[in-house]
Amino acid sequence: MFTKKSLGQDLYALALKSGNREKAKEIALSKEYLWQNVILESKQLLGALGVPYIESPASAESQCACLVKQGIANYSNSQDFDSLLFGCPSLLQNLSKSLRRKVQGKWTYNKVTPFHTNLSKNLKRLKINQFQLVDIGLLIGTDYFSGIKGIGPKKALTYIKKHLQVENIIRKEKNQFDFNLLTSEIIKKVRKIFLFPEVNKSVSNFYWNLPNKAHIFSLLCESHHLNRERVEKNVDKLILSYQKCKKYHQTKRKQPSSIQLTLDTMVK
Repeated sequence: MFTKKSLGQDLYALALKSGNREKAKEIALSKEYLWQNVILESKQLLGALGVPYIESPASAESQCACLVKQGIANYSNSQDFDSLLFGCPSLLQNLSKSLRRKVQGKWTYNKVTPFHTNLSKNLKRLKINQFQLVDIGLLIGTDYFSGIKGIGPKKALTYIKKHLQVENIIRKEKNQFDFNLLTSEIIKKVRKIFLFPEVNKSVSNFYWNLPNKAHIFSLLCESHHLNRERVEKNVDKLILSYQKCKKYHQTKRKQPSSIQLTLDTMVK
């Protein structure tokens, strides 16, 4: 079920109807119009491709961490280390078919190697718990607090192991660092975000579906004017891969041909 049209969409339609193409372009590039349409069209395209998705009430990292914790997914694929602060048991990074990533703001690429982090093993190796990991995040900086100047990962770990929690660090090391911005309210807020995140637990499993060729052409070729021949070639590859994967798992598990494949059977 998709969201209702935003005000930006209404203004865009009105500008087009009046023939004011410059105004229409300005609205189309605005945050109010663009972001709503990016979300809407992303969901439409994923649905057309047969790819399952879930809407998160908060951050993507917290939702993916929850899916891994529930056993619905095996891994979370994210470059954001906040995934570990959200308690993601198993994190994949640098997952790329080309094994390279574009350098931000430049037309150059760096080589990357896929990297796996097991949260429980690392916590055990560092001799800290999840609560203390979040406190380390408070000290070095996260998306929700910029951190304390002069404290990096090594110092943060040392202080946490010595003083056990951030309140003790503030009290014992107040002459060494400026903790004025790290108020008790900030500490409570950030801990709540990471330790008790707002997530969608209504989905118990996901299903891959056969890609809808007509719908894909409508979205990519008619609405966005992409080359139909190239789109068709790649869609055919996708459908073939789906059928091969489905056949493999049906043969392996001796399942009837009408059964739908769940996400966990597809990735194991």
